[in-house]
Amino acid sequence: MRAAAHFTRTRVFADLSDGSYYLQTYDKDTDTWETSGGTTYLSDGNSFGLESVENAPPNTQTAIDQAPQCLDDDGTPIGNSACVIFNSRGIPVDTTNTPTTADALYVTNGETVYGATVSATGLIRLWRAQAAATAVWVHH
Repeated sequence: MRAAAHFTRTRVFADLSDGSYYLQTYDKDTDTWETSGGTTYLSDGNSFGLESVENAPPNTQTAIDQAPQCLDDDGTPIGNSACVIFNSRGIPVDTTNTPTTADALYVTNGETVYGATVSATGLIRLWRAQAAATAVWVHH
C-alpha cells in the first residue's frame, strides 16, 4: 500500500545480525531509500535464520534462503541484511525491478522455523516447520 500511495518501491529491510526490521520507501527525487516509521525487533529468543532446514516450503522458493541482501543507495550490498522489495503494484521485485519469487524471511526460536514467503503475484504466505533437515512445512 505504501509503495502504491507514492508510486514507487517499498522494501522490508531485515537486519539479520540484530533481529530488527523496518520499512523503507524509495525516494525517486533524491535517489535514496528513506526509512518509514520505527524499527521493530524480534522477541527475545528469536532470530532470523533457518536452523538446519534444507527444503523450502512447497511451491515457493526453489532453494530455501533468506531474501537477497539489501543494497545501499550506491548499489553496494549491505552485510547481514535481507530485503523484500515491492513495486508500486505490490509485486515483489529484485534490485533491477524484475518480478521475483525468491523473497522470503525466516525466523527461528531454535526449535521451530517460521517463514513468510512472497509469490510473484504479491501473495504473502506464512509457514511453520520443526527445525530439522527434512522439514515438513505447515501453511498458516
